[in-house]
Amino acid sequence: MGVRNRGEDGGSPLQAPGSPPGEGEGGDVWGKKAGGGRSEGTGEGASEVRRSRARKGIREGLRAMEKAEGGIEAITFDVGGTLAEGKPDHGLYAKRVLSHLSSLGFAVREEEWKRATSQALLQLRLRREKGLEMSFQEFSSLQLSAVGLKPEGELLERMLSLYLSSFPRRLKRGAKKVVEELANSYRLGAISNSMSPAPKEFLVERGLGKYFRTILVSGEVGYRKPHPEIFLRALRELEVPPERAVHVGDRPEIDGKGAKGVGMRFVLLSPHTPKQAEADAVVPSIREVPGALKMLQGELDSLGRECFICSSPFISLYEFEDGPILLCPDCRRGFTPSRGRPRKHGKYRAVYRKSWRRVL
Repeated sequence: MGVRNRGEDGGSPLQAPGSPPGEGEGGDVWGKKAGGGRSEGTGEGASEVRRSRARKGIREGLRAMEKAEGGIEAITFDVGGTLAEGKPDHGLYAKRVLSHLSSLGFAVREEEWKRATSQALLQLRLRREKGLEMSFQEFSSLQLSAVGLKPEGELLERMLSLYLSSFPRRLKRGAKKVVEELANSYRLGAISNSMSPAPKEFLVERGLGKYFRTILVSGEVGYRKPHPEIFLRALRELEVPPERAVHVGDRPEIDGKGAKGVGMRFVLLSPHTPKQAEADAVVPSIREVPGALKMLQGELDSLGRECFICSSPFISLYEFEDGPILLCPDCRRGFTPSRGRPRKHGKYRAVYRKSWRRVL
């Protein structure tokens, strides 16, 4: 595969004067003539070649510095569906709440609680249609008031505790490694749509909270994605302008619309190539986000901005046997050989070798 190497235009931007550039456009092979046919060995011709190379190195170094100044400084992540997977068990939560109310001497029937929940959900839906969010305490207060109970602080805290314990979540495969890696180079933030602080509690419990400079939950902010306010608040707390930030999420109509609406770039997590999406890059898993960031940084501009095979604009960066290429999620699966599950024991244990590896 004829992938052009970086440095074909004359070497590294910080190349020392007099050092040999690589072969390719604008460069000469070490030992050949350059500078209008004058020999490079000694004398005035060699000095002119060295001065020319020094000027070229300075120009390229300045361009690299300008590029770095306008690069990516911050990454924000969605939590549910992006870093974590799992859904709350609402049936289990309702049973636990009714059991707790019964222990306090309040006899609330299941049908009454369902009606109270439906009334609270109606109020929640009306608020969310405006891009606003309701806190978990406010929602629980509506439920309790509908069954004739006074919403008190201790009872509300207990209901929140029961809800969090009814919300099993687990990290997506590779999420911790990606967060730890990106935290060394970028300012990280999290933006999640949730009435409860479950996303924040989850990241802290899994040991990832320390890597995020800000973790915003819609129930605490009062605004719900894709409302621009929750994204703008994250940018203020990260102290970066929107053009230097990237949001990573799995829902283009929520994460993509909100991020692009304030001027951020957007990386979509999707196992399939979307037909239409407000995304600057598409990756099938969280583990491939670093490769997408490399592409967005413009480190390999010579590769273009579309899939190497089908020309789809929804792409991410991969490294093939002969060099890096850009692939969409659908074409990427064509480079992943199907394989059976190898046995842990046995004389004829199979050995498999993938034809590509991710850029991490």
